[in-house]
Amino acid sequence: MNDYQGLKSGEEHKTLRENWVVFLTKKDFLKQNELFYTYEWFNRKWKRILHTKAHIRFVNGEYRGDDAIGRLMHDFHCTNPDDMFYDELREAVSYFKKEPEVVNAMCEIMREFERESRNKEREEGMSYEKIARITNQSLSKVKSVFKAQQPA
Repeated sequence: MNDYQGLKSGEEHKTLRENWVVFLTKKDFLKQNELFYTYEWFNRKWKRILHTKAHIRFVNGEYRGDDAIGRLMHDFHCTNPDDMFYDELREAVSYFKKEPEVVNAMCEIMREFERESRNKEREEGMSYEKIARITNQSLSKVKSVFKAQQPA
């Protein structure tokens, strides 16, 4: 979600609302076992925090505390919607994972995404050998995948 608030000419920055940019990270990138890490804007030259009402927060995706965020991070990593805590999320995920026509549509979307990604990597000059190494596939398997994707 994006929200934008600008200043009119001559308006002071103090009139801006407080705002947050929140990143949900997959891993605890600082490995400090914290729920989240908050950063403020900092002026390196004068070594001072700039009080702009703008904040950045990284939420630790590995966090599993017995609280609302811990349960949400749990739900984000669930592969089975029946194991989720939050009803709204469970219902939405169940729709995409359990309704046959939706599952089929999502599978086709993912196959197309995979085809486009592979073709793009190939077009950008990534070698078959590099793709095999990155994907842990045999060289012959990688070549056969690309060959199968060539138009008839």
